[in-house]
Amino acid sequence: MRTRGARLVLAFDLRCALRSARGILFLVFYGLTTWWFLSKLAEHRESIEAFARPSGMKRAAALRLVAMLIGDDGTLVRLLSAHPPILVFYAQFALITLPLFVMTGAFDQTATDLSTRHLRFLLLKTTRASVFAGRLAGAYVLVATPPAIVTLAWGIASGDAAWGARVALAVAALALPLVALLALLNAATASAAITLLAVTSWQLVVWLASTVLAIADERFASLAYLFPTAIEPMLLDPSPARFALGLGAALGYAAAFAAAGWWIFRRRDV
Repeated sequence: MRTRGARLVLAFDLRCALRSARGILFLVFYGLTTWWFLSKLAEHRESIEAFARPSGMKRAAALRLVAMLIGDDGTLVRLLSAHPPILVFYAQFALITLPLFVMTGAFDQTATDLSTRHLRFLLLKTTRASVFAGRLAGAYVLVATPPAIVTLAWGIASGDAAWGARVALAVAALALPLVALLALLNAATASAAITLLAVTSWQLVVWLASTVLAIADERFASLAYLFPTAIEPMLLDPSPARFALGLGAALGYAAAFAAAGWWIFRRRDV
């Protein structure tokens, strides 16, 4: 693969995305949703910060309720004891909603090129590898940069820049396998619409299987790792070892999805 070709595709893809309906929709959707959530955090800051103050049974019950709603394994309690509560709740929001934002901004990387056979004209100027890598990298920069920047800025504003930077890294890490998964589905289906349907169905089926079957046997909970969002608890875990494991898992997922996507893409008839 010629890296210069991939860089040119990346730059061109970003310019087009920022002018296209897809890119504008992603930025508007992300901006409005995040602004609304941050405004609510600021509005209820005193109530949220009460979670970090010892207050007996009411605090314990409230934490258990929140933990149950977000599927937390006890990490939330440890985080609220060590970091600003508004930053902790934003971190949970950022990672939980990230798949939705990634799907909005990166669902069409090579699908249109394949379905319209526009790829044959691109190959007159560059290589397949450059197109695949450039499109993937461009989509990743588009969907990962705004959440990472906002997370870092919110960490600084909350008075805990160091942990804000770590959460920003976690957001960027989780976005990578999600974008690579969409690249794989683009190559396999050559359809942006089917890619969206496939990835949402995959996530839903994995979540239902790992949740419902785990009621009968806890070993089925490991089925959650069939979708990369299962590493979210690792990326928020206070333990540096668990955090590093989460980063490694994100890279592993991304490498596997990208390799499978490239294997299919390179064999596509144009």
